[in-house]
Order: sequence, then C-alpha cells, then structure tokens
Amino acid sequence: MFSLMGLMLAANVGMAAPAVDLEEEQVALGLTYSSPSASISNSGLVANDPDSNVGLFVIDKLDKKLTVVGEAQSYSWSGTSLNSNDAYAKYKVAKNVQLIAGFRWWSDDYGNSSDSQFLYGVGIESKLDDKLTGYIHYKKADITTDYDFGVTYDMTQDISLNLSHRTYKVDLGSSIGTWELKGVSLGLIYKL
Repeated sequence: MFSLMGLMLAANVGMAAPAVDLEEEQVALGLTYSSPSASISNSGLVANDPDSNVGLFVIDKLDKKLTVVGEAQSYSWSGTSLNSNDAYAKYKVAKNVQLIAGFRWWSDDYGNSSDSQFLYGVGIESKLDDKLTGYIHYKKADITTDYDFGVTYDMTQDISLNLSHRTYKVDLGSSIGTWELKGVSLGLIYKL
C-alpha cells in the first residue's frame, strides 16, 4: 500500500532528495531548506540570490534494487518564485552505485513552464557507520545539470537529519553563459 502511494506522490510532488537508509517497501517524507547563492558565468549580467529554497520529497524503496523518488523545489526571489519538480527511479547496479532515470518539469510565476525533460544520472551511496549515510548524486536533464553530496544522520529509527551541498546549473547559451545556484541545505526526514 505505501509503495503505491509513494509512486503516486512521486508523480505529483516531483528535486535534491538525500540518501535515506530504508527497508524494502518503506517510505520516507522529507523537507529541505537552504539559502543558496546565484551567479551567471561569462557575462556581465547580475544574478540575484534567492531569498530561500524550500524542497519537499518522498522516497519509496520498492524492493532491494529499485527506489522511486519525487521532489518539488520552490525558489523565491522577493515575491517571485521558480518551481522545479523531478520524478525518477534509482536502480542499484552495484553495492553502492545506482543509475537514475526519470523526468523533470519547471514553472514560474509568469506562466512559463517546461515540457517534461528526460532526467538521467548516477548516485553513489554508502553507510559510513550505523547511523550515518554518505552520498553523491549527479543528474542531467536537457540544459540543466545538478550534483549534490551530503550525509544523512539517523537520530531515531524514524527521524533523520540531512546536511548537503548542492550545485544546480542551467546552460543559457554562449551569449549569456551558465546560471548557477549553489549552497548548503538542511533537511528533516520522517520514515513511515
């Protein structure tokens, strides 16, 4: 039942979900917060830093090799927002290595939105000790590239804390350059 619910939420809640140590058919819900910095390379344009970034995610471990993830991110700039959603699967191909495949969408306050873009990548996740999991994720979709690394600490059997650093890049073409958003994120995770 939770696996089906997690899959449905992944399709709707759809961005930087941390590594979470889950049992088969277990679901985790989480919230992340950061105050990232923004920049545009190769141009004289100024990129204003977002006021904040809030993310929600759901992770559903369907079996020992397959996990589905849904992420929703909202970036706010003085009352304006950009929203990004990912829905993807992580398939374990080796002890600590997972292939990532899914879709990404985005929208803004001006009514602009993207078609779904194929999302792919790789993740490396490893238990560092009984309560600590480390990870590195790389994801690519059309003109966007993002990578994050971090650690998740299991405070209790059901509650975990996450600390990570994420870089999100958008290739705006040679005349403008690359827009980059990066920063440290804190997260709270609840395992169902």
